[in-house]
Amino acid sequence: MLPNNHGILRCAKLDPAAKIPRRAHADDAGFDLYALHSTWVLAQSSTTVRTGVGVGIPEGYYGRVASRSGLSVKHNVEVGAGVIDAGYRGEIIVKLYNHGDGNVLLSAGDRVAQLIVTAIYSDGIQEVASLDDTERGAGGFGSTGK
Repeated sequence: MLPNNHGILRCAKLDPAAKIPRRAHADDAGFDLYALHSTWVLAQSSTTVRTGVGVGIPEGYYGRVASRSGLSVKHNVEVGAGVIDAGYRGEIIVKLYNHGDGNVLLSAGDRVAQLIVTAIYSDGIQEVASLDDTERGAGGFGSTGK
């Protein structure tokens, strides 16, 4: 639950044609973000999509702009540049990458991404000479055998 207004995320239309983010289902993790204008996401290319909205992320949280599974699975379109800091009050602009071989048309009002609001760890960083040992250790990509 967010600390301001009893769990309500403040959102402002910065353009009269904008759609306020919303959840498709009450238990969804993210709020859908909508394209303000129609735009093409060309194959093997990227573009930015305006949403026409801004949000008031509370202190101690950040907004993560994440891909929508439908665009990802069906069209190979993924989100980039996805962090909204608590102090930012400008328009949410979504960076989309089309990793597919076909152009994708997004119409005004289409769901293009989702906004997930998450608490952040903010106790700072302490430099140490070494880290404690764990079972995984320094094993990285593919270290679990899959």
